[in-house]
Amino acid sequence: MTWSLIGVAATHVHGRAYVYVAVNMVGLAALAAINVVGVLFRPVRTMLNAWGRAALPNMAALLAAKRVAAFDRVLWQGFAAATAASVAWYVVLCLAWAPIERHFLGDKYPEAWSLMLPWAVSAGLSAMEYTVGIALQAAREFKYLAYTTLVGGPLTVVAAVGAVWWHDYTWTMYGLAFGSIAIMAMEAARLYVVRRRILAETV
Repeated sequence: MTWSLIGVAATHVHGRAYVYVAVNMVGLAALAAINVVGVLFRPVRTMLNAWGRAALPNMAALLAAKRVAAFDRVLWQGFAAATAASVAWYVVLCLAWAPIERHFLGDKYPEAWSLMLPWAVSAGLSAMEYTVGIALQAAREFKYLAYTTLVGGPLTVVAAVGAVWWHDYTWTMYGLAFGSIAIMAMEAARLYVVRRRILAETV
């Protein structure tokens, strides 16, 4: 339970790093623009959370039964679906941008279009990282997941600050994208070890 709580806190730092960076470096107006564009990408996350709730007990049961091949299929299906859904939703938003800008944004955020690609990249990578995280939850690797977010949270903040300094606030979300890549890499490495251990036990 303790490591789960630590993981939740560190995940919050990673996922909300752009808030702290935007407020302290460029102000509330920039944060408002970032947040309003972020709302457009929430449907993908909502669908992914639904997949996670359904997939987690199934994946845990498959690991308990040492059915690694079936476990891998569920993971790759989720990973592919997260990637495809992220890309498809970004395309839909781009095609519908004119009415979105006019009716949803009310022409109040002139740099909103510049935030679309950074948000799409960040949201897509976060979705892919989420699927790998679900796989490790199924393996009950809560302590390791907490470690990854403890490392990834500060990396995300530093990357977001660097991105804003390098370009401007519209690049803030690339910092989150970098953090998601780092966390996903650590999770994938651990998942590889978990799979090898289970496969060795079945020999």
